Amino acid sequence: MEKSNDHLRVRTACEADIPNYSDKLAIAFGLEASQIRAQGLRDLADKNRCLMVATLREEVIAVARVTHYEVNGSLKNTEGYFLLGLWVEPSARRRGIGKLLTVRRMDWVNNQQNTTCHTLIDAYAIGSLKLHEDLGFRHTDTLADGRRLLTADLSEN
Repeated sequence: MEKSNDHLRVRTACEADIPNYSDKLAIAFGLEASQIRAQGLRDLADKNRCLMVATLREEVIAVARVTHYEVNGSLKNTEGYFLLGLWVEPSARRRGIGKLLTVRRMDWVNNQQNTTCHTLIDAYAIGSLKLHEDLGFRHTDTLADGRRLLTADLSEN
């Protein structure tokens, strides 16, 4: 399944996409490109994970992940699908690409027969907090490091 808009495609990633974004993400997050590539391969290999990309004229300009895990600590052992790792090329920001990827990931979680999904967002990421709240996420807890846990009830969408 994919959504297109004037050469913009939002789709599930494939192995060939990973080299097209790993160097960009390594620079953006101060990591080794090999770490990014290894994470991408793990995401593709695990049925409880989903890796999505947005491409513009076949170039990867955004990446986003879904993973299933448990968060311990102050979050009362929250378990489930988490929308994580949204990155959009700086020159492509503020065009709705992050929203498209988030909606597609919510659809993916819903298709896994789950009616709830979560995300963790840094408190200073006001734009991301607003985006998720506009899509039905609600602040449910805060981690010791200040990140916010937001949860969406997909049965309401």
